Amino acid sequence: NDVIEPNNKHTIIIFSNIIINEYLKLKLSILYNIITFASPIFTPGRYGIKDEEIILSTIPRTDARLESIASLVTILIFIFSFIIVVKSFVFGLDFAFKSIYNIIEVKFMCIFCMIAEGKIPAYKIYEDDLCLAFLDLSQANVGHTLVVPKQHYDNIISLDNSLAAHLFEVTSKLTKCISKALGVNDFNILNNCGEVAGQSVHHFHIHIIPRKVEDNIKIELSSNKLTEQEFIKLANSIKENVN
Repeated sequence: NDVIEPNNKHTIIIFSNIIINEYLKLKLSILYNIITFASPIFTPGRYGIKDEEIILSTIPRTDARLESIASLVTILIFIFSFIIVVKSFVFGLDFAFKSIYNIIEVKFMCIFCMIAEGKIPAYKIYEDDLCLAFLDLSQANVGHTLVVPKQHYDNIISLDNSLAAHLFEVTSKLTKCISKALGVNDFNILNNCGEVAGQSVHHFHIHIIPRKVEDNIKIELSSNKLTEQEFIKLANSIKENVN
């Protein structure tokens, strides 16, 4: 688990003034209200609804740049709405909103970006110009720490190589510090890349998890039996992509 584990039930929230505790539902509420209400606000005279006219009357008129921005926002809202409609027919409404939610999360509401920017508090144990580390609120075991880059990268595939080297250097340093502080010598150093692999916050991060005997954490790996020829073919296909 990461700092916040999104709820799996993606519910569309109609009323934006209802305070919902589940993090994912709250963000879907914001998305829904943007799509529902922002378009008529920025397109005066198209809908003829009194409440919208009242809202429009309170918006100051400045210059052509404001109208251009309004038009751009309207176009973006139309694009997002179109994507939702298409994906709803193909994959279902739940998948469509989850897809849009991921886009909004990365661009505007990434919790690790907010922590890096100081918008959300965290129990920080390390920080430099490129990264920071803080205690995971789930504390799978006492001392469970996350190491994250300050700049947003979705996962290890998109991560810059030089930054990756720095992050793992910091991870090694902090693992030694945690070992000394807690008297623990066993750790799992983990990174989940993608939803199938268990990544729930789409901002690259490394887990440092201290381990103890009978701590109820289970990491089980299955096995696949390959022939000699299959091993050779697999190794060669990977080596071809190594610079």
